[in-house]
Amino acid sequence: MMVLVVGLLERDSGKTSITVSMLNTARELGFNAVGFKPVGGHNAWNQYDTLARSLSLRMLVGEDAFKLWVASNRVESIDLLSPLDILLAPPDPAKVSLEDYTGLEKTAVLARLTKLDNGKIFSTHFVVRENLMNIAPTLRRELLKLAYLTKAINISATRLVNIVSNSAEYIDRVLKYLLDKYRLVIVESFNNAAFPTPFSLTADWVVLVAPTRVFIYRGKDYAKTVEEIAAIRGVNITVPEVVKYVKPEKVLEICPRTRSELGCVKKDSIEILDYITEKHLIKEKAR
Repeated sequence: MMVLVVGLLERDSGKTSITVSMLNTARELGFNAVGFKPVGGHNAWNQYDTLARSLSLRMLVGEDAFKLWVASNRVESIDLLSPLDILLAPPDPAKVSLEDYTGLEKTAVLARLTKLDNGKIFSTHFVVRENLMNIAPTLRRELLKLAYLTKAINISATRLVNIVSNSAEYIDRVLKYLLDKYRLVIVESFNNAAFPTPFSLTADWVVLVAPTRVFIYRGKDYAKTVEEIAAIRGVNITVPEVVKYVKPEKVLEICPRTRSELGCVKKDSIEILDYITEKHLIKEKAR
């Protein structure tokens, strides 16, 4: 079974908290579940912890991917559970104009693409030196160190955009592998994107996360709506554009959590799993 978790807001919808809670609930009940973060992005300045952790791991890894990996009990290599990871960094304001603060081509400095071929994992790191040279010296030294440790290949910003644009095939190959191996795969989308990759639209259920609520959709109903919108305006579709045209099958309230409780098993994660498995997981465990 595949569950796609999407967010209503571009930031701070609570996708990762709910995804981790669902994974912890499923695994606490004894079921074979794994989390998957197809596309991840993080900022070396605002999320410096991710850069420090990546240096320690000698691999580019984002915060959300790390949390999903831990909640999945580290059953797979962390790079396999987050095949595409992009690290952004703000340019030095003493060097560049404010116009250079936005967009992948201006702010991406490192990236990783992980592929699966005949059961073997291959991870390749990339560094965009043209952007890296615009970073303030202290942060730049840390980034150069990570590029060295990961043996990152120097590419242009344009080339990186091309790699990202053509990565879906490799990401979906990993997703199919996980679906063959695990009873439950929970896929977390990025920002408020309606879907991260084409194959993720074959999910059995879609869980939309918003502050205080989750909205549960049948996967086929959600996918049909996305496909109808895509036929008119292309595939870069956000969740708010989709939910205007499809009704949820179930709406549940999310329990408030302190920072230390994020990802904890609570009534909401149990109710979500109970509903999407049509009580199969809960009943089976009760026997």
